[in-house]
Amino acid sequence: PTLRLIKTSADGTPLEGVTFRIAHVEDGTHYINRTTNSAGEIVVSDLEPGVFSVGETATLPNHILNPKEHHVELFPGKTSEIRLENDKRPNLIIYKHDADTGEPIPNTVFLVKAADGHSVNEAKTGPDGKAVLENLLPGVYEISEKSVPSPWLKDAPAQLVTLYPNRDHTAYFKNHKRPVIEIIKENAVTYERLAHVPFQIWYASNNTSTGEFNDLGVFYTDEDGRIELNG
Repeated sequence: PTLRLIKTSADGTPLEGVTFRIAHVEDGTHYINRTTNSAGEIVVSDLEPGVFSVGETATLPNHILNPKEHHVELFPGKTSEIRLENDKRPNLIIYKHDADTGEPIPNTVFLVKAADGHSVNEAKTGPDGKAVLENLLPGVYEISEKSVPSPWLKDAPAQLVTLYPNRDHTAYFKNHKRPVIEIIKENAVTYERLAHVPFQIWYASNNTSTGEFNDLGVFYTDEDGRIELNG
C-alpha cells in the first residue's frame, strides 16, 4: 500500500516544508520522517498493511503546529489518503494617530505582553504610524505605550486584545499633543508688540497642598513680542 498525505493552510493553500513522523502503530519504534513538497504532499510507497500514526513535528513559522496524532489504515494494493490543515498565526497591527488632527505618529514604541504577563515583544511605528508584530500565537495580549515622541503626551490607555487563528487584529491608539503656552506682550495704548521683555516663568506643583513652585527660568519676548512655551 501507499500513503498519500496532503497538507494545506486553513485557506486551502498547499504548505511546503511541514515535517511529519509516520509510524506503523503495531511497531511504533520504527518510524520515518518526511517533509511536504511544493504541492504540500508526502507520498510513501511499499508500506506494510495496517494502521499508521501520522504526527506533525515541525511546521512553517507563520503557522501553528498541530500536535494531534492522526491514524490512517492502509490496505494491500491501495493508496490511502489523509488531508490535514494548519491554522495561520495571527498578526497584530497597531496604528498611532494624533487625537485632534488624525495625523500618523511615528517612532512610538509599544510593549506587547501575553495574558500571563510575560513580554512578547516591542513594536515601533513607522512614518505611517503603523507597527506590526507578526506570527503571534492566539490568545489575549495587553498593548501599552512604552515611549512617545515629543510633543505628544503618553496619554493613550493600554488595551487588551484577543487574537484568533487565521485572523489578523488591528488596534488603534490616539495621543494628544503637549499643551502650548503663548505669551504676547503689547503696548497698552497702541497694541504694538514689545520685543525683548523678560518674563520669569514658574510651574506650580499639581499637589496644591504643598504649595510647591518650580522656577523654569527667565524668557524674553521675540521680535514679534511673543514667547511660546511648549513641551
